[in-house]
This record gives sequence, structure tokens and C-alpha cells, in this order.
Amino acid sequence: MAHVIKWKMDRVEELTDAMTSSPVVGIVDIHGIPAKQLSKMRARLRGRVGLLVTKRTLIDMALDKAAESRPGIDGLKEAAEGQVGLVFTEENPFKLFKLMERTKTASPAKGGEEAPNDIVIKAGDTAFKPGPVIREFQNVGIPAAIERGKVVIKKDAVLVKAGEPIPKDLASVLPRLDILPLMLGLDLQAAYEDGIVYQPDVLDVDTDALMGQMSAGAAAAFNLAVYARIFNQATIMPMLAEGKTFAFNLAVETDIMTPETVEPILARANAKAMALASQIPDALTDEL
Repeated sequence: MAHVIKWKMDRVEELTDAMTSSPVVGIVDIHGIPAKQLSKMRARLRGRVGLLVTKRTLIDMALDKAAESRPGIDGLKEAAEGQVGLVFTEENPFKLFKLMERTKTASPAKGGEEAPNDIVIKAGDTAFKPGPVIREFQNVGIPAAIERGKVVIKKDAVLVKAGEPIPKDLASVLPRLDILPLMLGLDLQAAYEDGIVYQPDVLDVDTDALMGQMSAGAAAAFNLAVYARIFNQATIMPMLAEGKTFAFNLAVETDIMTPETVEPILARANAKAMALASQIPDALTDEL
């Protein structure tokens, strides 16, 4: 008994050390991930993210102990529901979230799992020839029929709505239609950094959209600064160029002769003379 208790305390100490030494600590849901697949995920993340899987009670004990030196980290306990693991990294929580999302792959259902999204079958041809398969499809609610010597899906149909359990008999048929309804991977439930616990909805940022918004905002701020004549490192050159162009055009319009304006002023005068001469009969001579 004493040996068992020592093992648990050693494990708590190991977890606590990891929690206090890593800038970012996260809780991941590992429910349904086969051990072999989990091992592959751990290997792919090695060098960037550490993954430890242990009992929930030991995680709670380690979080309480780590909170003595890292206030607020015990807030991760609220996210530690079900079968979970701990991740440790020097990446910021937003990068950690993206790394965890990349571990997810489409997987078949065994039956009984909750559908994360509507499971939809689309109308169209299949690769199956007429036979017992059509009865198998029909028995699980797939609107299959025989047309032109092959099995076809007659119409689009929602087989299972999001949040509903996936029937076992349907789960066995879906892979044959290349439908893999589940996404298995490390699902980040929360991440802690510098006293703050970040939830997934905060971390799930569309980087491309955000960068587009930032670029649009920067462009709008730049244009406003130029229009309002606010001088800074970004606006000084375009504002000087705009001022130079304005001064040049004003000089030409008011016939102020400079080395830069003499040619356009003479060209403008010549154009006016030609236009005037065209209005006077016989005024256009070879000299003009």
C-alpha cells in the first residue's frame, strides 16, 4: 500500500514540476484515441509539445500544488472532464491550439458515438454493383436504388443529426461510402499562460481573416494620416511626393518658369496657339 501511495506522489511531483517549468500548460481531451494513434501523435509533437497522460485525480492534485507558485493554473481543473491529458510547451496558447488541431484526422465510427456534425449522404452514383449491398444500405436509412446496372443514391439525406448517437449498424456501412464522421485527435480544452486560462473559443482564430482585417485597418489608418497631414515615418515620403506634384502643377498653371516647368509651359502655350490658329482661316502655315 505504501508503495502505491509513493508511486502516486512521485507522479504528482513529476506533473507539478512540468506545470511550473513550462510557460504554457494545456488540458487535452483524448477520449476515443487508440493507444497506437496517441503514441504517433506524441512522436510528431516531440520537441515542441510534451504530452503526459495519467489519472484525473493526480492531475487535480498536481494543479493544486502548482497553483502555489503559479496562481490561477488550478483553473484548468474545470476543463479536465472525462479522459484527458496534459500538454506542455513554450509555444503561445494560440499556436498550441493550432498544433492540436493538426493532430485531428477523419476516422470511422464504431457506433454509439455522438455525431459532431450532421452525417449527410449525397445523391449520385456509387461504385457498387447490384446485390445484397443495396439491402444493407436501405436497412440503415440510405435511399439506395438500382439504375443503369449500378447502385445509386436517389437523393440527399441526413442520416444522423449533429449531437445524436451514431447507430452501430450505420457505422459499419459508412466507411464503404467513404464517410468518416469522426475527427480524432488531441482536442485542446483550455490553456494556461501568465495567470490566464484561455478557452478554445478564444484560441480558435482564423489567422488569414485576422491578417486581412489588420491589413485593411493599416491601409485605412495610413490613408487617413495622409489626408489629415499627420507626419510620421510612414507618411512623410508620400506626403512630400504629393506636395511636390501639387507645386509642380501650380507652377505650370501660373507660368512660373523653372528648369522643371519650362518644357510643359511651352508645350501648353504651343497647344493653345495651335488651337487658336485652327479657328482662323488660313492661319495655319508651315511656320506654325
